[in-house]
Amino acid sequence: MNKAFIMLVALAMVAVGASAQTTLLGFAGYGQSAFDLDEAFGEDVTEDQAGYIPVGAEILVELSPGLSVGAEVDYAVVPFTWEFEYAGETVGEVKVTQMVLGGLARFEMGQGSLRPHVRGGAGLYMGKSKSEPEQGADTEEDFKNAFGFNVGAGLTADFGETKIWMLEFVYHIVSREMDVEGAESFGANNWALHLGAGMKF
Repeated sequence: MNKAFIMLVALAMVAVGASAQTTLLGFAGYGQSAFDLDEAFGEDVTEDQAGYIPVGAEILVELSPGLSVGAEVDYAVVPFTWEFEYAGETVGEVKVTQMVLGGLARFEMGQGSLRPHVRGGAGLYMGKSKSEPEQGADTEEDFKNAFGFNVGAGLTADFGETKIWMLEFVYHIVSREMDVEGAESFGANNWALHLGAGMKF
């Protein structure tokens, strides 16, 4: 995890120190899991998927007109949450957090004030799983850090000379594994819609 933070800080320093235009963005949004639930939790969950709320930030430096690269952090401030049932009754919840530290590239099409864009990224996916039974003590376990990818598309718009806003859909592609002996990996893909705002420097 320390290496991931060092990588993120290094990319941010390169972006800030670059002579080209730099953009700093913050975002929040809503998303849903696309987990392989049978492999992740078995068949006792009451819902197929779970929603979550991500918040994060991006720092981008323009390499050429329309093409920017940089770093981002993305955290599920409201985690994925499933209810478990036994004999037809709810017996507890399981909550899964997610944090992504990584890099991304974004390509904006056109030179107008409203520009569609596509993006791709990769990074380190971290998180925990917490079980909260209605009876008994809560338990919490870490996931092993995993390398994953994300792709997306959206719109970027100017608001004045230096301010911008962004609407973006991102799909994360990753497999996760609990940090315990004998654990098996499972598909933990998820998607989110981000709404962000920032400034150009």
